[in-house]
Amino acid sequence: MAAMASIGCGSRRSALTRLTIVWMVVFGVSAAAAPPVETTVREEERLAAVKAVAVLPPVILLRFDRDGRLPDPDRLATRVLVAEALSATLPVQLAQRGYRVTPAEDLQLQTALLHLGPTDLYRTVVRSAFDSPVAKESDRAGDMAELLATREEAGDSPTLFRYRWHDRPDSVTGLAALGPVAEIAPVADRVRRLGEKLGADALLLWQVGEMDVRQGGANTPLGYALGGGAFSSTRIDLSFMLVATNDGAVLWRATARGTESGKLGLSGRRSDHSRDQQQALHGAAQAANHLLDNLIQPGGSGKG
Repeated sequence: MAAMASIGCGSRRSALTRLTIVWMVVFGVSAAAAPPVETTVREEERLAAVKAVAVLPPVILLRFDRDGRLPDPDRLATRVLVAEALSATLPVQLAQRGYRVTPAEDLQLQTALLHLGPTDLYRTVVRSAFDSPVAKESDRAGDMAELLATREEAGDSPTLFRYRWHDRPDSVTGLAALGPVAEIAPVADRVRRLGEKLGADALLLWQVGEMDVRQGGANTPLGYALGGGAFSSTRIDLSFMLVATNDGAVLWRATARGTESGKLGLSGRRSDHSRDQQQALHGAAQAANHLLDNLIQPGGSGKG
């Protein structure tokens, strides 16, 4: 079975970004920037019975355009960073909202015993293995993605990708959208087997999705004198679903788009990967908070 490679890089920057997002979880984020939450499934009666939850490792959902261009390597690295940072805080956030959360050590042990990686819990179309992928896409720098189904084979379902950077020793495996995906769905029997081992009422499956960076305005003294100036805005999408372990049914499914913007300043650069990362982390923290508030109380305002 295909398992996601570790997304932890163990670097000093990674530790700093964890501290950044923990700070945002503990002290909160700006309510004025609250992202709207779109809920597509909500089984209220069954949700009320959920007391124990296991938070599964994140999965990156990566969209591959028909024009053959490889997804941007820097933006993918940022999404991996966001996934890593949120992994450390989501169990804390759920516990703060009254759930009993499966310890990470127990989750790691049971998934290893069952030979389950994060992507194994999702329905995917797979026609090969990574030692002989169906398709490969690359860019001039040497970044490469391997795919386990063609567009025609996958249809409106996700397949798997493995992405390798030309300047990093690690790789990441996740869900690949080769076209419009109808729905991300769990594999019910695997959810049941894992839930039985963990003693959890439900599993929280979550994906880090699209990311977009935009700049605008005039980076000139006149632009700032007129009250404007250049700005940068980073958007990142999160999708959460709570899946019952007794039958694999989706009890709650919701998405949120976190956006963080800021002025560049007269000396600010249009292209700044570090700035984009910090904006993405802040936006993701907002989105995660409001998604979990929506879980416990429709409307996303939380319990108080």
